[in-house]
Amino acid sequence: MKETEPMNNINLMVRETECRLRIELRKAKEDLYTAGQNLGDAFGPNCDWHDNSAADFAVEEYKRIGAREAELQAALRNVEIIEPRQEINDVGLGNTIIVRVGDSNEDEKFTLLGPYDGIIGQNKVWISYQSLVGQALMGMKRGETKTFKLRKGQTQTITVKEILQGEFQ
Repeated sequence: MKETEPMNNINLMVRETECRLRIELRKAKEDLYTAGQNLGDAFGPNCDWHDNSAADFAVEEYKRIGAREAELQAALRNVEIIEPRQEINDVGLGNTIIVRVGDSNEDEKFTLLGPYDGIIGQNKVWISYQSLVGQALMGMKRGETKTFKLRKGQTQTITVKEILQGEFQ
């Protein structure tokens, strides 16, 4: 696998994200168990099949939680942990990058990670390599400027000011 072309059947993420998703999955399983019990109660022996809003709610809640559990299980399948990238000749998965976006007068600092790693806050901005900005940044070199398309047909420029080793974990 080339560093700039992650495989589709691999779920790339940092260890912190994997731990967060495992906690969410555990909670979803607990919630699904409770929702199943509520479903059984709603369809109990005193159930009015023609007008049972409690049963309708229980079914929808069970479906919603079940879908979230399935989503989390899929995200945690075939996990590959992203390590901080040491290479700084070009932008790759796991680098921290200082960029200038558009006509802004201020530099921004991003760390390029996996699709589940999007965390903003605590003095860090993690973006997915699959995002429009992430796709534009992959492979760029220091000083390079690139124009890329936004979702509504507009364009944006981004200039790589500095490529740093990955700053996470």
